[in-house]
Amino acid sequence: MQLVNLLASVATFNAYGSHVLFNISNPQRIGCLIHLLINAAPKVKMVIVKILEHLVVVLPPELFDEAVTIITKDEGSYQSILFSRVKTQSPLGGQNKFTKLLFNYLLAVRNKIWCRKFESHDSYTVSTSLVVLIRKMMENSVWRHIHEGELKESIRNVKSLNFQEQDAIMNLFGGELNGLSTGMIAKDKNDNKVTLLGFSDQWINDVLVEGSDKKKEVPKTTMGFEAKTNKAIGLFINESTIDNNEVMVLDPQELVLLENTAKRSATAALPIKDLLMDKDVMTDLIMNGVIDAHAQH
Repeated sequence: MQLVNLLASVATFNAYGSHVLFNISNPQRIGCLIHLLINAAPKVKMVIVKILEHLVVVLPPELFDEAVTIITKDEGSYQSILFSRVKTQSPLGGQNKFTKLLFNYLLAVRNKIWCRKFESHDSYTVSTSLVVLIRKMMENSVWRHIHEGELKESIRNVKSLNFQEQDAIMNLFGGELNGLSTGMIAKDKNDNKVTLLGFSDQWINDVLVEGSDKKKEVPKTTMGFEAKTNKAIGLFINESTIDNNEVMVLDPQELVLLENTAKRSATAALPIKDLLMDKDVMTDLIMNGVIDAHAQH
């Protein structure tokens, strides 16, 4: 109900972005978004992640920290259990409660993917979105300043972490089947840009309609990969004209996620992979056997 009131207030007063931020920039409303991220249906979670991706680069981390304090007061709530009872070996999130809750939630979602006894429908897509959100935070100078030491320590000691944490930490630097999920912009082997509409086993077919015209029939799609036979359904982005934006079926293995589709600001110009280029970090990765220094490429 708080979210409905929030959206109504934005729509009622003004459509400008400053009014959106003014109406959402308090811990209670940020807490409402975080609560939905953890407890809502997968499709709602995807919307919330997209909202948070924009908010984390313009609002102070302290606001998110306080929001988590508010929504975890009920010790019996799922978010409180995630925050206080999930024990991690990685120090990531030690300086901010929101980051800690996100990381713990990421571990919980990925556990559903690996454990057959859990219902894991759409868990892969949610996991991918959480990875992208945390990655965006770590590429922002403000969040990077808070967590850089924790992230470097996690990388250096990655071999000592349990499997779930190793998997999550390393995926912040890439992975998740190239980071592809619905709504992402990617590039195919011919350097075409496409917006991913979903994934399906079926092909797009031409069907006859009245007047003998042909119409594209797009098969039922899922938000994420559900089988190794899935193909990616993408909308071709023609940057020179809007008259030739075709829907295409693509091999996911031939797609590369375009992480820098939006122009970066001065406060978000720190690619997370730069942390792997740190001499001490790279040395530790090689010494621990995470990276094979003699591998042939």
